[in-house]
Amino acid sequence: MIKYLLLFLFTSLVFQGFAQTQDSLSVNLSEIVVQENRMALPFSTHSRSIEIITADKIQRSPAISVAEVLRYAAGVDIRQRGAHGVQ
Repeated sequence: MIKYLLLFLFTSLVFQGFAQTQDSLSVNLSEIVVQENRMALPFSTHSRSIEIITADKIQRSPAISVAEVLRYAAGVDIRQRGAHGVQ
C-alpha cells in the first residue's frame, strides 16, 4: 500500500512540473513611427485611413501579441502563415 502511495505522490510531483504556467515575459518596445514618402501628395487630395494605436489602446485590448493588436485596426489584414507561406 505504501508503494502505491509513494508512486502516486511521485507521479503527481513529476506531472506538476509539466503544468501550464503563465508566461510572465514582458518586453518594452520603443515607439514606432510609420512614414510613407514615395509620393508627396497632400492628405486632402487622397483619402487614406490612418489609425494611431496608442499604448493606452494596447493595454485596454484583450490582445496578447502584436498581430492581435493589429487585427483590431481598421483596414489591416493579418494572417498567420504556416511553413513555406502555406495557410
